[in-house]
Amino acid sequence: MNSTCIAKISFDDLFDETDPSKFEERLSGFLKNIVDSSSQTHGVSSDALVRIVHNGEILWMTQQQADQFLQQHRGTSQESSLRAAVERALKGESQNTRHELLALLGTAKLSIEHLKDNPGVSKLELHELKPFLQRTQSEIDDILKEVASMETHVANVRQDQPAIREYEAKVGEMLEKKKADDWDGARRIAMELQQKKNFYLLCCRSIEPEIRALYHRRLDLQKIKKRLLNVHRNLCAHKAGRLELEIGEIRDRVQSLQQGAAVSNSANTAREVEELSKKLEKNRKEAEALNRQNRYFVQEENRTQAVISEIACNVLKQPELDISQQVAHLHSRQKLAPTHFRTSTQSRSRMVTMERRKAN
Repeated sequence: MNSTCIAKISFDDLFDETDPSKFEERLSGFLKNIVDSSSQTHGVSSDALVRIVHNGEILWMTQQQADQFLQQHRGTSQESSLRAAVERALKGESQNTRHELLALLGTAKLSIEHLKDNPGVSKLELHELKPFLQRTQSEIDDILKEVASMETHVANVRQDQPAIREYEAKVGEMLEKKKADDWDGARRIAMELQQKKNFYLLCCRSIEPEIRALYHRRLDLQKIKKRLLNVHRNLCAHKAGRLELEIGEIRDRVQSLQQGAAVSNSANTAREVEELSKKLEKNRKEAEALNRQNRYFVQEENRTQAVISEIACNVLKQPELDISQQVAHLHSRQKLAPTHFRTSTQSRSRMVTMERRKAN
């Protein structure tokens, strides 16, 4: 067994650009053929695995592996991690961003399918969630088309400006010399760049509005990522809340049976206690896996919010609320109304009330 996970699949293996519609089918097939067989081989129920979308891969981990991952993930230098995340958000490959968002969408849809037959989960909320995810996917496609068009335009303008093209080529040459430990050569180029810097910045101002508009749209993609992470977090809370109720009910039933068995030793009672004990252990492991998965989504949602705030306040130099107004002005489009879900506490409270009514 891999020391970091029990099974994994990369985005490159999941996404076929010639037929992107097959993504969810391939993910479902991988889950059935690879994850289930891996869990059986190592004696771990697939329901007790922790699923994580991270660094271009979807990983399935045991709870011990998830604990190690979460600890390492938390221990990463926040400053350097944030700086790298902002760089990826603003200048990374759009294809990578698309794959990450679609992976979050696809795994959310799988979670909905897993939850739809659960009697303790609101069918209305799941019904509302499906079109919300479909609209989100359309929004992702629309924004990425705009981003591609903007990037092409900015690249063309750069190519039409010899001063920009030559300056940036020199920067690349200087970095190569540093990599080769040619510090004298790097210093000579740096002095040359210093002389041309003001003119380069002047030329760059001509495309500054386009770059800012591009950054605004890339910022919108980060907001969608946060929204999808929140969906995952709430789906985990829904399932964990129901499992906690079931665990309490099973414990009460086992205790009642054991008290009765003290009076009359029945083989049927012993079998029922054994079956309930197995179900109790299965539910407990699944609830623990969901709690770990939820911790990951909380971490990622907080990291994504940090990226959003950094871009809004320190890159675009504007409060986040003003950004949405600017984007609305630059790109007239229909905004998606965010879907709000009950928290795990609210969900559990609602279900407990329903259970009490049934009892009465």
